[in-house]
Amino acid sequence: MASIAVISDFVLYIFIITTMVSIGLGLNIKKIKSILSNYSFMARGLLVNFLLIPIIAWVMTKVIPMEESVATGFLLASISAGAPFSSKLAQVAKSDVPFAVTMMFVLLVLAVVVTPGWLSVFLNSSASGGVSINTLAILSQIIIVYLLPLLIAILAGSKYSNKVEKCRRLLLKISNVAFIIVIVLTLATSMSGLESLVGSFGIIAGIISVPIYAVLGYLLGGPRITTKRSLSFNSAVRNTGLGLLIASHSFSNTATVGVMVITFGIIQTVIMTSVAALWSKRGGDADEITINE
Repeated sequence: MASIAVISDFVLYIFIITTMVSIGLGLNIKKIKSILSNYSFMARGLLVNFLLIPIIAWVMTKVIPMEESVATGFLLASISAGAPFSSKLAQVAKSDVPFAVTMMFVLLVLAVVVTPGWLSVFLNSSASGGVSINTLAILSQIIIVYLLPLLIAILAGSKYSNKVEKCRRLLLKISNVAFIIVIVLTLATSMSGLESLVGSFGIIAGIISVPIYAVLGYLLGGPRITTKRSLSFNSAVRNTGLGLLIASHSFSNTATVGVMVITFGIIQTVIMTSVAALWSKRGGDADEITINE
């Protein structure tokens, strides 16, 4: 089992890095600057993802009876923002895709600092007496695995936009396969944790929270239906890869935490993919996207 866990962590890094590079190669600095200039939309997205959702998630862990490890996994999944998959769903739902992509990028960059910070605040103030969170260690790891590949890829994509498409497509396929492998291996090494989730209120918390996060994003998405949909996906789809990275680093001895992160990821994927399919039938402005297929 130990060797499987090592392989799982290795594949997780492959998934994260290839995902970040594939995203960065599809972005360009001019487009990012243009959308970032809309301060109102950016502020709303940050408010939902970095203040409202973390507080709501924390309140839910106090109201809904969950075991400590399950509550930690749910909290970790909820406060991890900037999921690349949100941009894909925005495309399917005929939303404002450039806005969704840029919002995802901003959330991901800021999540490097915000996620470990919130986690430290919430867990160290818990009734259980606090949990030791090495914020600096997590922060440095996230910068190396997430931020540096993304920024380097953005620079490369902006300079060689006509030459990186094949590479981007290949990396995207690798990241999709790696993500599936990570889920399978994590579940294989966490059967005891998975059994503890059967009939758990953690699953119920996930089912309840995802629609709440989606509605918050929709309500604060501005007057246009396309931006409402985009921010809804940016808010409801949390960053499972980031959550798993932190879980493997800080909660390696508690399998249930990582299993709860994956379970939350499955729940949000099922719910929000269904929403995207429904909205795609109702029409909208189908903006072009270059980072997902």
